[in-house]
Amino acid sequence: MKPTPDTWIVHAGRVCFGLGIAGLGIQHFVIANFVAVAIPFRVASTGLPNALGVLLLLAGAGICLGRAVRPVCLLLGAFFVVAFVFAHLPDAFAQWRKVPAGTPAWQVMYLGTTPLKALVFAGGAWLIASLYPGGTPRSDRFLRMSGAYTLGFFLLYCGIEHFIYLDFVAALIANWIPAHVFWAKFAGGALIAGGLGLLTGILAPLAGGLSGLMIFLWVFLLHIPRALADPISLHGNEWTSVLEATAYSGIGFILWRALPARSPKAA
Repeated sequence: MKPTPDTWIVHAGRVCFGLGIAGLGIQHFVIANFVAVAIPFRVASTGLPNALGVLLLLAGAGICLGRAVRPVCLLLGAFFVVAFVFAHLPDAFAQWRKVPAGTPAWQVMYLGTTPLKALVFAGGAWLIASLYPGGTPRSDRFLRMSGAYTLGFFLLYCGIEHFIYLDFVAALIANWIPAHVFWAKFAGGALIAGGLGLLTGILAPLAGGLSGLMIFLWVFLLHIPRALADPISLHGNEWTSVLEATAYSGIGFILWRALPARSPKAA
């Protein structure tokens, strides 16, 4: 079955998302434990992480190859929603309870980042499922908009975090790039703009496409160099960030072609 709309950018986005999922599956074997964006818990046995790794690897491969995409993505999205409700939220709440009393809420925004990542994966999977036959117009619209809204809210959230944790974000930028603080602020503003576009529907296809392109560039300008510089940090977040960003860029590319256009005047 071919996705609709059948364009090269949709295929590229689907492959990017599939590679991210398959890579997370492989990483379960490499670190011999759960990858945090999937399940934020560590276990003593490698059996469960290996089992989840196999499932994610097969799911990602199926998405990349275009095999049984709709059922695979429906189940994959459901998995990430269940993980969000029963693993990520309890874990974030447990961490929040350890925060010293009186700490401003904006200082602990980072606690929501990983749970929101799980929702983006859920929305991205359902977005891809909506492109394949088998659903009703209403169900497909729900699936499609889940991809837009989850990515949109995540972009907005991360954009705000860029300004709250400005020094940390600026320190992530490669040394050969000048004006770290400027680019950290610029990226934060771009994320906020992309998130608002997807959430409001104003120029949503453009917001999705440009956000996807920006994140895709970050894969090569930021994430891969950092991962190569610290290749043995397998429990760390560098290689996971490569895979996450690749998947997010794919979602943005698909939204570029899958969402209806809406101009500011129409709003």
